[in-house]
Amino acid sequence: MSWPLLLNTTTFCNAKCKFCIVYDKLNRPELNMSDEQVYETLRQSRAGGSTEVGYSGGEPSIDPRIVDFVRYAKQLGFTHQSMNTNGIKFKQKKFCEDIIDAGLTSIDISIHGHTDELHDGLVVKRGALAAIREACVNLRELGRTRRFHLSATIVIARDNHQHLRDICVFLDSIGITHKRLKYAYEGNMSHDMIIDQVAPYQEVVPSIQDALSYLATQKWGFCITHIPMCLLGEHVAFSQDFERRNAVMMFDNHKVYGDPGHYFRKDADTCSQCVVSNLCTRLDGGYEQFHGRPALVPFTDHEQIEALFTSALAHFPRAAESIRRTLDLYRRNRNVEQPRKQVVKL
Repeated sequence: MSWPLLLNTTTFCNAKCKFCIVYDKLNRPELNMSDEQVYETLRQSRAGGSTEVGYSGGEPSIDPRIVDFVRYAKQLGFTHQSMNTNGIKFKQKKFCEDIIDAGLTSIDISIHGHTDELHDGLVVKRGALAAIREACVNLRELGRTRRFHLSATIVIARDNHQHLRDICVFLDSIGITHKRLKYAYEGNMSHDMIIDQVAPYQEVVPSIQDALSYLATQKWGFCITHIPMCLLGEHVAFSQDFERRNAVMMFDNHKVYGDPGHYFRKDADTCSQCVVSNLCTRLDGGYEQFHGRPALVPFTDHEQIEALFTSALAHFPRAAESIRRTLDLYRRNRNVEQPRKQVVKL
């Protein structure tokens, strides 16, 4: 199968993000993938035609084997290797050089605040944002001689949503131009901290729209994900969820085929009649348990979607290229099947 591979090589992490969806599985060595599991999975995936692999965790950068894994994947012929990271390890210049020279082509750093107090508080790690500033200096310098993509993901939580625009401006100041805004809830409220940080949609949507309006005046790429599309208005034109992102997710004792954005979700019934229910991350049954049912207005026909794209093109001319690209994704994917997942025990 030629789907991208997502490897969760380690459960170890050097932070304790308040909204972490795998908080209950962190720092459990018995759940870490073995060397042979990783190498065999890479071989099988490449033999099946895949050329993309992403590394997650836990925190993949602190896995002492990670540079070897990346190097081996490059030798096998993986041409795109990405990492979701808290960025702390990248303050070490030698690590930056080693991992990029080994074959890493894309780095996405999770950054949730524009001040040390806000970011460090959300990841429960003193000095975390200072480390990211150092990391960005290292990566900007390496970018002069190496080719790789650098981006950031902002997880939208109760403590930071009112500062989203400021966070985006801060990211510009440290050289991160491509930005993804991601609502904190992914379908797992297994601990009190994440329950506390998942703010109701009606509280965060105005802040999201404000930040997206700012980003639409810039020249770099950006998107929003994990928010029901019907809540975004014309800003739906910036939703990443029009793209179906199937992958093979590999863990220590099982693998999952499907869209990672739907891995934990338990869909509620209110979205079943919406014409984009096959693409939208939709309302989740777990969310309803804690926040009730928001005022969703499901789309009844595709003309409504087209009209919102038309409105976005009129209001955000500097983002026209991005809007047209998303519109094309929507038109190509609007009739795909509902997302499904298949879990295979190993």
